[in-house]
Amino acid sequence: MRKLPVIGLAALLAGLVMAIAACGPGASSSVVPSASVGAAVKLVFITQPVGAIAGAPFATHPVVAVQDAAGNVVTSYRGLIEMSITPGTGDSRARLMGGVKTTLINGTVEFKNLSIDRVGTGYTLTASSGSLVPAVSAPITILPGEPVRLVFTVQPSSGKAGVPLTPHPEVTVQDANGNTVTTYEGSVTISASIVYLDYNSQGQPQPSSFPVVLAGTTTVPVVEGVARFTDISSKFAIAGYTLRAVSGSLAGATSSTPFEILPGAPAKLIFSVQPGGAKAGAPFETQPKVAILDSYDNVVTSSRPPVTVSITPGTGTAGAVLSGTNPRIADGGLGGGLADFADLAIDLAGTGYKLTATVSGLPAVNSEPFDVAAP
Repeated sequence: MRKLPVIGLAALLAGLVMAIAACGPGASSSVVPSASVGAAVKLVFITQPVGAIAGAPFATHPVVAVQDAAGNVVTSYRGLIEMSITPGTGDSRARLMGGVKTTLINGTVEFKNLSIDRVGTGYTLTASSGSLVPAVSAPITILPGEPVRLVFTVQPSSGKAGVPLTPHPEVTVQDANGNTVTTYEGSVTISASIVYLDYNSQGQPQPSSFPVVLAGTTTVPVVEGVARFTDISSKFAIAGYTLRAVSGSLAGATSSTPFEILPGAPAKLIFSVQPGGAKAGAPFETQPKVAILDSYDNVVTSSRPPVTVSITPGTGTAGAVLSGTNPRIADGGLGGGLADFADLAIDLAGTGYKLTATVSGLPAVNSEPFDVAAP
């Protein structure tokens, strides 16, 4: 084997040392060092949230990073990141639910299971942490969930017999979070009942009810999530009405406050109590009563006109005279609409008498025939 000269070996070693030195800390700029990361100054959405159904987690979870001024992720930051709905966006009543506060891992954090409970468009989220510049997300849209229930969003109020209720009752289809489900396809049926206080066999009060037939269109289609009842009415003047709304398998709704149907305008008279038991010159044993009714046979309790009675011409004994004081208008629970006579009498005996009751502006009405016996 041939040996290298001593001088040649020394030169080889020297060149090797120079090469190693060139790769060390003071070497040439042709070797680029790693970029230096600055202090944390801002938050940035590196994955934008994608909207979802109200009350359900977002379709895409937002991811937020902490960056320095140059846009480098600051992996050493240890603050708490908080997510919120940006004020003035979406529905002001909305709540952001889920894990809204969380810590960073290596400078980034994913917010899982976030949800918004109210439907709306243009929502944005704001991520904040201490003195860092907050980050605002791109706009997102929240849609309603599955329809689950009906709600009276316009309650019925008191009205008059035969006149459509105003304001018109409205029933809305909602999801579990109270959002209107505008995509619901179906109809709503409404019914009425009277709620009143009854007493059981032990004399204890208990609520009871009976159904009342409504006039008008009681089944209407849902349009944009709302069923509007524009022509429903009742001919029965009474207090204690409630409405019930149903639609398929949805939870039904009952109106919140009992309301009253008042009588309509005076339309006719009736003898609600017929005269009877008469003897000549003496007050009738059964004094007549005259009621003022509307066109649906409700007593018009607000009406208090003078009611006059007289012997119907051509009945009874010719020349007979009806005597007695003016009628009393009943107050009590009725408040009016009922003329109560107390001391009517006819002076001559006879058969087939009738009385005629009159009120200005209304058709007169005759009583049933009765006899006046001799004293």
